[in-house]
Amino acid sequence: MEEISVEAISQAVNQFYHCPAVRDKAHSWLESFQASREAWQFCWLLLSPDKPLEVQFYGAATLHNKVFKYWHEIAPEDVEKVHNRLMNTILQYSSNPNGRLIATKLCLVLSGVILHTISEKWPDAVSQVIAAFQSCETIAAEERCRLLLEVLTGLTDEFKHANYGVRSGQGSATYLKVMQQFDHIRQLITPLISLEVPEIVQIAALKCMISWNGFGVKLDQLEELLEKTFHCLLNTYESELLVDALVMAFTSHEPSQYPRTIKKYFMEVLKLFPRWQKEFEEENMDWCKDISRLVIGMAEENISLIAKLFVGDEADQQLCLNVVGMILHFTNVKGNFPVDETLSEISFGFWYILQEITQTASAQEHAAHYLKLLTPVYINLVHVLLRKAQYPDDSVYKSMNGDEKEIFRCYRQDIADTIMYAHCILFDNLALLLKSCVMDVTCRLPDVRWQEVESILYILSNVIDVSLSEDEEEWEINEYTDRLTKTPDTKEDIMLVEVINLISKLNLDHEILLISVLQVIGAFSEKYEQKPELLSVVFPIILLKGLNSAETVLFATSALKDICKDNNKLIEPYSDDIISVCHQKISSNTLSSRDAARLFSCVGHVLSTLPQDRIHQWLEKLLPPITYSLHQAASLSPSGPVKLQLMDKIQMLTFLFDSLDVCKYEDKTASHDSQPVQIFSRSF
Repeated sequence: MEEISVEAISQAVNQFYHCPAVRDKAHSWLESFQASREAWQFCWLLLSPDKPLEVQFYGAATLHNKVFKYWHEIAPEDVEKVHNRLMNTILQYSSNPNGRLIATKLCLVLSGVILHTISEKWPDAVSQVIAAFQSCETIAAEERCRLLLEVLTGLTDEFKHANYGVRSGQGSATYLKVMQQFDHIRQLITPLISLEVPEIVQIAALKCMISWNGFGVKLDQLEELLEKTFHCLLNTYESELLVDALVMAFTSHEPSQYPRTIKKYFMEVLKLFPRWQKEFEEENMDWCKDISRLVIGMAEENISLIAKLFVGDEADQQLCLNVVGMILHFTNVKGNFPVDETLSEISFGFWYILQEITQTASAQEHAAHYLKLLTPVYINLVHVLLRKAQYPDDSVYKSMNGDEKEIFRCYRQDIADTIMYAHCILFDNLALLLKSCVMDVTCRLPDVRWQEVESILYILSNVIDVSLSEDEEEWEINEYTDRLTKTPDTKEDIMLVEVINLISKLNLDHEILLISVLQVIGAFSEKYEQKPELLSVVFPIILLKGLNSAETVLFATSALKDICKDNNKLIEPYSDDIISVCHQKISSNTLSSRDAARLFSCVGHVLSTLPQDRIHQWLEKLLPPITYSLHQAASLSPSGPVKLQLMDKIQMLTFLFDSLDVCKYEDKTASHDSQPVQIFSRSF
């Protein structure tokens, strides 16, 4: 390392910021300098006002590094000198408008000095520093207050982020001593959380409150601060930091220790709802989203307390229902996500957590009570989510960019997952509700927007296995849903018939609607055995509609594969149509290799239902084009494209032979010469 001087350090700093070619070398040199004992002397020289700002900031950073990593190099008799010099330097920079960043960094250094000395040498450090800043009249009161709050915030931040307890070996003693200072700090920041103080001071006070919230301060020590924060929230639009402070307060403590306080502030957030509605109508979305974040964060973090209140007295139950109703309102905001609103999605996690808490072992004693209260809530939720899952108008959707469309796709999947979890509350009622929706739109055809129909079918395709599952217990829908009634027929029969009846009446020219139709048709693949006549509606949609569009062919081939696999004994009447269309599409060479492979799988399942002579006839048509392609590829020089072509064709044959069973039924006997492998060999 070359000789250390202010000039050498300044040059290295300049190279680091402005000379990319030697930046790494300069960085290495500067790090070595910070580790040296000489850095204690030179960092003060680098902080001279006549030095460039970059050099001054490096001097502050070096001093910060020395205090936290190399404090042991300071002799006990020099500690007071370091503190006094540091205070003077902070005050010097505070009067310089260009030195605010450096002054802030030096405040963190002062926080470090306090941490090193508070447990033994300087037990009154916090109160003395507060008094020192408050008595200094050479700088503006606003800046003086801001810097003091930076120091107090730094006590907790630097303790955590600088790993102070591990480095010093005195973590516990220092932590306890710092925690004892909170009364001084609370008295300081309480009057500063007010709309009457300058914004920069209020922001600094809130950041200080947030920092101490996460440091272990008890919730009941914060009540006066919380009340003032709520008051500000009611009377300002600058809500983000206020909400951050409240969320930190309510998510950093064990709720079971403070049930009275949590209940009190649930009532406070309910008072925000009228203004929330007003601000939403006036499109003040930032404020509304912050309030929604606060309410949902409080509810999620205190879900165990909510579960207890649900089985409490009537007032507690109503409080919980009001909070849940407020969150349902957030989910039900008008507009299309993510074009008109981005608020509704933040509530999805809460609906999962709410149903989950009712499934715990400790909740089983009150299961019937939970269901009585929550069934109407979740029925309303499903109706809300069915609406929110709808596509916007075609013109709006076409105007969305690729990222927005992907966000909307993920949003719809989250909706489907949320409705699936609702089954844990609704049980059979979910299937009845969806059936009711299907019947309702069927009755209103053709005066129904395709988006409404598509949303129902999309949700059905995602939750069909759960909603039609056999529940151990069935819970009757109460008076909120008396229009949904049980019937003696199986729910599978009812749902399948109603859905296919709806689909048969739809105009399927819109590709998005057709995709959801194909998805729900495929999702019902295991149910057609109960109503085989419905396949006469299903197959034409797949073969004549789904396979004829590049946008829908993936969904069509997937649906066809599932139906053919799960209904082997029912598809023989449709075999010629299925195989003919599949052969035509495969021969067109317009399909992807995966789509073609799925069609070969369909063909294999269908052929398995036919007599040997018909299997033979179809294989004579299907196999030669593949063997010709394999033969042609084998004659070419090895290359990436050739390898890919060979793999695609082999994959198609794999799918075909994996699904083809020429002796599936006892009445089938196959001669050696008519086995598929022999036909395949002859085709070469």
